[in-house]
Amino acid sequence: MDRLIHKITMSQAPRLKIAELEAGTKFIHVAEQHETIAIWFERGDGPLEKRYLWYVLTGDLVPPGATYLGTALLDHGCMVVHVYEVPATREEER
Repeated sequence: MDRLIHKITMSQAPRLKIAELEAGTKFIHVAEQHETIAIWFERGDGPLEKRYLWYVLTGDLVPPGATYLGTALLDHGCMVVHVYEVPATREEER
């Protein structure tokens, strides 16, 4: 399969983004783009699966089991968000 780069975005509310992406998808970069949290990834080639992305602000607690993806500066650097991939909870899997 050809290696393709794609992008998804996260809103400032809610903090959780549930994305259906191909298995094997690899997140490669997080940044601000047009005052939005943008996450670039290299698309996998497996079946679709739910991936759970969450952001915290500087000083917030990191969710248990979270994997750091990157940091974005919003509002000209006044709002710093740190994006993590988090495991699904039972409620989110429904």
